[in-house]
Amino acid sequence: MQLKYPSIRLALARATYTLISGSTAVQANIDDGLKTEGAALVYSETGRVSVFEPVIQTTSTRREDETLSLRVVIDIMSGASPSGAAPATSVQTFTSPSGGKQSTTAPYKLPLQDFSDQRVALSLDWDTPWSPTQKNLLGVNFSKETDYTSFGLSDNLRTELNDKLTTLTLGVAANVDGVSPAGGAPQALAVFPAPTAPSNSGDDDNERESDDFGELKLNASTLIGFTQVVNRRLLMQFNYALSTSAGYLNDPYKIVSVVNGTTGAPVRYLSESRPRRRTNQTLFWKGVLHLPDDVVHLSYRYFWDDWGIRAHTADLEYRLELGGTHYLRPHLRYHVQTGADFYRHSLVDGAALPHYASADYRLAALTSYTVGLKYGFRISANTQFGFRVERILQTGAHHPADAIGAQRQVDMYPNLEAYIFQIDFSALF
Repeated sequence: MQLKYPSIRLALARATYTLISGSTAVQANIDDGLKTEGAALVYSETGRVSVFEPVIQTTSTRREDETLSLRVVIDIMSGASPSGAAPATSVQTFTSPSGGKQSTTAPYKLPLQDFSDQRVALSLDWDTPWSPTQKNLLGVNFSKETDYTSFGLSDNLRTELNDKLTTLTLGVAANVDGVSPAGGAPQALAVFPAPTAPSNSGDDDNERESDDFGELKLNASTLIGFTQVVNRRLLMQFNYALSTSAGYLNDPYKIVSVVNGTTGAPVRYLSESRPRRRTNQTLFWKGVLHLPDDVVHLSYRYFWDDWGIRAHTADLEYRLELGGTHYLRPHLRYHVQTGADFYRHSLVDGAALPHYASADYRLAALTSYTVGLKYGFRISANTQFGFRVERILQTGAHHPADAIGAQRQVDMYPNLEAYIFQIDFSALF
C-alpha cells in the first residue's frame, strides 16, 4: 500500500501523528515512568478503500530528560483504488499483469482495481540530552508489506536559547525502499499488461509477494526549524524542509489510457512513466494561541516540487474546554494543488508518446476539504481517552477542457469521499 496508495498513507500518517502528539497535557506532567499511548483507527473511502489501523506506542523515561519510545503500527487494507484508466461511455475490460484475471468496468464509471494488503511498521526513538540546552532525537524505522519494504534512519537536534524561549531544530532523515511487484516492475509506457509467465496460484497479482528486494527508491530529507515563545499565550513555529527521492518512482499498478483522437474511445492501456528523481520543498508555519481557557492551533503549509506541483494547505483546530476534564476539538483543513507537468488523463492514439505520463489522480490538480470533531476526557491526571470522526472530500476537474469526444459525457474525476473514525488513549504507569 505504501507505494500503491500513498494518499491513504498520508491520511493515516496525519491521523497517527495526531494520536501520538495530541496528549501533551499528560506528557507535561511526566517526570519519569512508563507512558503508553494507543489507538484504533478506521479509514474508509466511499465505494473504494477501507483500512483498519491499530497503533501502540510505549515511552520509557530512563533518567531525567531521556526517553526511549517504541511504536508499532499495523495496517489491514482492502477494497479498490483507481487504476489510472479513464472513464468511458462503453464497457472496459482489464487483464491483470499476469494475465490470470479479468475485470470489467461499466460505462460512465471510474475503472477501479481490487486489492488487499497488510503492513507492519516499527519505529524506535531515543531522545537524550547532550547538554542543558541541547537534546538529540535519534530514530530508526522499518516497515514491510506484500510488495514494499522500507528502512530508515533519522536524527533531530534541538537547541534552546533565550532562557528556553527559542528553540532551533535541525533534522536529517534517509530511507531505502524496495519495490517488488509480482512479476516484476513493468517497463515505462509499455502496453499493459505486459506478457509474463502465467500464475498457478489463483491469487490476485497485488496479493502475492516477490522473492527479492526489487526496484530501489532512495529518499533523503533535511529540516530546519525555529520555534519561539512570543509571550505567555502565543507560540509560533517556522519550518523549512527539503527532500529528494531517486530511483524507481513509478507506481507499478497505475496505467494510462490511449484513446481515439476523434471519438475518445479507449484503444489500449500503457504502464505509467515518471521521472526517476524528485525534489520537493516545504515551508510551514504554525501558531498556538492559549486563550484564558481554550487553545487555538492554526497552521499553513506551502509545498512545491520539480514535477510542477504547487500545494497550499491550511489547518485549524480549536480545543474547547468543557469543565476541565472534558474537551471538544473541532478541526478544519483545506488543501489545493496544481497538477504535475506530466499528468495526463489519457493519451491520443497515433500521437508521439511523451517521455513521462501518469494518470494517477493524486498527481492531478485537486482540492480537498476536511472537517472533523474530537471529544476527549481525562479519567485522572495521567490517563485520558479520545474519540474522533472526520470527513474528507476531494474534488478535481470533472470535465477537463482537453477531453476528447465521448469523454466530454463522463465525469473524468469523480469526487472522493472518505471518513476517519478513531479511538485513542494515553496513560502513565
